[in-house]
This record gives sequence, structure tokens and C-alpha cells, in this order.
Amino acid sequence: MVEIKRKVEISFGTNSSQFEYIKENIQGLVEKFNFNHQQLSNILDLPINELENLMNNKGSISNE
Repeated sequence: MVEIKRKVEISFGTNSSQFEYIKENIQGLVEKFNFNHQQLSNILDLPINELENLMNNKGSISNE
């Protein structure tokens, strides 16, 4: 049986903050695949209110 890992480690080689990097990538998914916030919330396993706060430059991002 294949084990699914739920941890991802990201390293940054950019002048953008971690927050901006993640936000830009989420926006790319929205544009490329025409996802709405509810779909992304389910895909990313992130509560909809946290996703919307992220996209509206509110709240914070944890390592989890």
C-alpha cells in the first residue's frame, strides 16, 4: 500500500515573502483551472475563511 505524506517543505529563493509566494501560486491555480474558493478550500484542506483571509491579505500562515 502506498503511504501518503501530508507534510510539505518549501524553501524560497525569491524576494517574495512566504505569504506572497503561496498567494501567487493559489491565484495561478484559480486562473489556470478556474477553481473557486470552495474548491480550493477542499483541495488544500484549508478552512474557507482562512483561504479567503489569505487571498485578502488578512490573517497569517502557519507552518502546518
